[in-house]
Amino acid sequence: MASALLLGAAAADVVNTAQLVTIPTTLFRVVYLGCTAADTRVLSGPIRIAAASACLAVLVVLAFSCWALLIALLIWLVAYARRFAEDTRRPGGAMGIRADPAPLDEYSCR
Repeated sequence: MASALLLGAAAADVVNTAQLVTIPTTLFRVVYLGCTAADTRVLSGPIRIAAASACLAVLVVLAFSCWALLIALLIWLVAYARRFAEDTRRPGGAMGIRADPAPLDEYSCR
């Protein structure tokens, strides 16, 4: 879908060749940022430090791609961190595990 929109915009001379390359590259960096942020959250020990530094490096590289996108990402990260902090205070923690799991019935997956 996104590639069809980009090709249509290129055909209509709305975007030039440099922008046609920059936009997918920036989107790739956003996905990579999400992956390194997830690694920082999931991993532990020295690997977590490496994942956090990789996440910071991707964020710095992304800053050179598009300032508006960086600002939007920072707002999203702050909102996500706030939500994660609220989830840790609930029973079951941040992973969404219920403190009192429902009993299995004959229609549940086991």
